[in-house]
Amino acid sequence: MGGDLANEHRTAPPGSNTLPEVVSLRSGGAARPGRRRWLLAVTVVWALSLLAAAMISAHRSPPTVREQRDLAHADVVVDRAVGELAAAATPLPVLSISADTVTQGCRISPLREGALLRRTLVLAAPEPQAAEALRAIARRLPPRYRPTIGPDAPGGAPELHADAGGFVAVRGTLNEPGEVTLTLDSGCRPAAPLPAAAVPDGRDPAAVAPVLAALGAAPAQPAVAQAPCPGGGAIRTVTARSRTAAPALLADALRPLTADASVIVDQPAFYAYQRGSTTVSVRGDGDTVSVVSTTSCP
Repeated sequence: MGGDLANEHRTAPPGSNTLPEVVSLRSGGAARPGRRRWLLAVTVVWALSLLAAAMISAHRSPPTVREQRDLAHADVVVDRAVGELAAAATPLPVLSISADTVTQGCRISPLREGALLRRTLVLAAPEPQAAEALRAIARRLPPRYRPTIGPDAPGGAPELHADAGGFVAVRGTLNEPGEVTLTLDSGCRPAAPLPAAAVPDGRDPAAVAPVLAALGAAPAQPAVAQAPCPGGGAIRTVTARSRTAAPALLADALRPLTADASVIVDQPAFYAYQRGSTTVSVRGDGDTVSVVSTTSCP
């Protein structure tokens, strides 16, 4: 065989315990220094390319799991979805929207804590029509929500399930007679500071003061919740609680305020009416009354 492709066998002397030595005669023997440097350079370039691709993907590629988006990202999606759900619920009166409710301490993984963000909308729907109201909302939601209607359990009440985007889930349920509750849920994800919550302005006390006065309740500092509407403007809820002996029938005390309004709910301890785009609901609970005024999307 050719000298550059064969191995030379050196035989050990007779009586020796030494194994025969094989001497490689392949061309070049060990790898040349120039080739080693070239292989090292290729390896370094390859590793740097992988690192650069990973960094670009982290900054530019869309997230593929909820844990890649923190609570601040979810808050933007949730706020937008509140307005879109309210618009899809038209013409059902919106009794209230909630502010952000953040729950700490959920588990992203066994070793990592996170936080959960929820907001709710409560709609008035006559009890026989509440299930159909969920179906109507599903039909009017933007297609990207991919809404479905089905019972949570066999034989159970119908529920709405949808995807608001950004790994934010929507659930619609019939929790109370004559009410539909829509809940937006961020799922457990990394905690992050949220924008400052809406604060009362000069118009808010006036939204609830006449009702409190009609009930004989003292003025109360209101709390507010707000979300942007799809076509501009905002949906806004003003809530005030005050201590007073609620009348046996709320309708009797509030009749002077509802002459030009449409009564939505008329129960002894729960009364609601609508005037234009504003819905006012009142609940009596022992020595406390709650007044909620919601102005829907224009």
